[in-house]
Amino acid sequence: MTGLARAVARHYRAGFIDSAHALCPDMVAAAPDDPAVRHLAAVVAAAAGAEAEALAHAERARAGVTDDDPDLDALLGHLLRRAGRAAEAEAPLRRAAHARPPAALDLAWVLHALDRPAEGAAVLEDAPEAAAAPDRLNALGVMRLAAGAPEAAAACLRDALVARPDDAVLSANLAGALIHLGAFEAARDHADAALARAPDDAPAHCHRALASLGLGDYRAGFAEWAWRWRNPHYAGRYRRIDLPPWDGGPVQGGRLWVRGEEGFGDHIQFSRFVPAAARAAGAPVSLSCSDALHRLFAGIPGVGTVRPLEDPPPDAACQVPLMTLAQWLDVTRDAVPPPDPAILSPAADAPPVPAADAPRVGMVWGGRRRPRDRGCAFRPLADVLRRHGVALVSLQKGGRVAEAAGAADVTFLGGALRDFADTAAVMGALDLVVAVDSAPLHLAGALGVPAVGLMLAGADWRWETAGPATPWYPSVRLVRQPAPGDWPGAFTALDAVLAGWRAGAGLFAG
Repeated sequence: MTGLARAVARHYRAGFIDSAHALCPDMVAAAPDDPAVRHLAAVVAAAAGAEAEALAHAERARAGVTDDDPDLDALLGHLLRRAGRAAEAEAPLRRAAHARPPAALDLAWVLHALDRPAEGAAVLEDAPEAAAAPDRLNALGVMRLAAGAPEAAAACLRDALVARPDDAVLSANLAGALIHLGAFEAARDHADAALARAPDDAPAHCHRALASLGLGDYRAGFAEWAWRWRNPHYAGRYRRIDLPPWDGGPVQGGRLWVRGEEGFGDHIQFSRFVPAAARAAGAPVSLSCSDALHRLFAGIPGVGTVRPLEDPPPDAACQVPLMTLAQWLDVTRDAVPPPDPAILSPAADAPPVPAADAPRVGMVWGGRRRPRDRGCAFRPLADVLRRHGVALVSLQKGGRVAEAAGAADVTFLGGALRDFADTAAVMGALDLVVAVDSAPLHLAGALGVPAVGLMLAGADWRWETAGPATPWYPSVRLVRQPAPGDWPGAFTALDAVLAGWRAGAGLFAG
């Protein structure tokens, strides 16, 4: 190491970061290919907050080292993660984690960023010394939630809060886990605690919004949900598009662009508000949505064009996110506008539903798997339906169709459905739809088709916290797990509902 490098190291160890950083250019110029010099420059630059500079030095240092160097790998991986280069960060962090436990925390966050949260949680479970207990438990809670285990996530975050009760991030993250358990009141309390310490924390505001919606306070919930666009976890999924926001009044000089957001079910649920928005705007509306919804939405009154997601029309004067329409229209829990099947356009050329001598019942048993698996097993569901002498029609798509392999009495139509317009046409020919919490359940409700929704314990806010009904879809009878994971209990309740339906008493008898 050169004399200048020794001087930089002395300044750094003494805590004189700025002076050490000021000496680094001369130090690097004197020995630009020395890995030790580059490593030291990276350490100092990182301490000075110059992370891009630090990463450049760390990459040069690693290129010149062939032996194991856990300290350099840990630094390089950390800087790559911070730069948003998670895929490149994984290898150096794996090399470092065995010898430098703090690198395990970086590795876990990298795996989370790569949508492998279960692997991230496993890394932390094997590295109890990766970080101070609250930091490790926070990361473990976040990853367990993302991996589909909200109960375990909440337990981790509660333990972290015992050690650090005034931590706003921990309170906000626990609120998020509790929302996925349907514990909306406790979630709002923890969101409030986070906001008391960090009033501008966007994730905490988003959790409070969802908790308020779950408690039936739609006016407060939809208003606070506006914070989602300041939440990097949400807004990061969408392009920044510089169009002024719609103020809810007449639009001059162009179209109102209604910007689709979230999943298929959200689009279907909130599409009922588009005609009222078009009337309020007094201008043509362009609606952006996923391709699978284009034909279904093509005839919504007031919609001139249906466009791909994130693709505003060239003559757009202003924009409004689809879910914001509920706020502008002042929707409350006690006055949810009913769905209007007439605004949707089922396909005229959909696959036909075969005739049957018994009522035809459409089935969907698989939904989203994270943050909780909303699906149920095919065979016990089919067994309940068979007891009532119905003809089974599978609307299931994707990998979970394989669970029904060998079921000779099931008509499989899911693979032939090109989009939701096809699905809508098929549903119109059915006598009943039985589905887990999924986009097809939203579609059945929006069409006014009789349906039974199979709900997890602690269902999403739109399905209410208890009872057989939701104000969003009057034709949908809800059947809930009596306790988390208790699908047998839900199937017992479904059996009773189907018995009443077959007896002519309807879905809501008893």
